[in-house]
Amino acid sequence: MGVELGGALKNVIAIAAGIVSGLGHGHNTVAALITRGLAEITRLAVARGARPETLAACALAERTGVEMPITQQMRAVLYEGKAPGEAVDELMLRSLKRE
Repeated sequence: MGVELGGALKNVIAIAAGIVSGLGHGHNTVAALITRGLAEITRLAVARGARPETLAACALAERTGVEMPITQQMRAVLYEGKAPGEAVDELMLRSLKRE
C-alpha cells in the first residue's frame, strides 16, 4: 500500500514543486512544499494501512547495502537542515563511477 500510494502521489508533489518554482519562489519554499508533501503522503498511506517504513527509501537502502547518494542528500536537505547548494556540491564532487 505504501509503495503504491507513494509512487502515485509523489507525482502530485512534483507538479506542485514545479509550479512553485515556476512562479519564482526560491529553493527554501520548494523544499518546504516537498517536506509537507512527504508528510501528507505518509499520513494518507498510514491511514490506508501502510507501514511508514515502506516510504523510507534511505532506511531501505541502508538495510540492503545499496548506495543512494542523491536520496541521502535529499534527506539531509529536507529533514536535517542541510543547505540545498551544499548537497548539490557534494553530489557533483563525488568521485566518478559507472553511473
